[in-house]
Amino acid sequence: MSLEQRVTTLENQNRETSERLGNIEISVKNNQNSLKKLFLQSVRQENKIEALDNKVEALDNKVEALDDKVEAFKQETRERFEKMDDRFDKIEDTLAIIVNHLQN
Repeated sequence: MSLEQRVTTLENQNRETSERLGNIEISVKNNQNSLKKLFLQSVRQENKIEALDNKVEALDNKVEALDDKVEAFKQETRERFEKMDDRFDKIEDTLAIIVNHLQN
């Protein structure tokens, strides 16, 4: 093989290698872009999840506050009924006294 043929062969091999490297570089850039997109999507999803967690926590707090109000209302209602029972007991006692007085 002559020197010119070797040079031509090496030049062709160099071109092919350069093309392959170029393809590899393009592939790496595409992969990097895909990874960036995936990362950004992941970050967005994490932000959405965090926002939802905050909303759920706020709702939990509201439900807890409403539970406290319901319990307070129940207690107040119990106390009112107890007062009414006491009043009816007093009325019953008073009526018993009146009936006993009228019978004597």
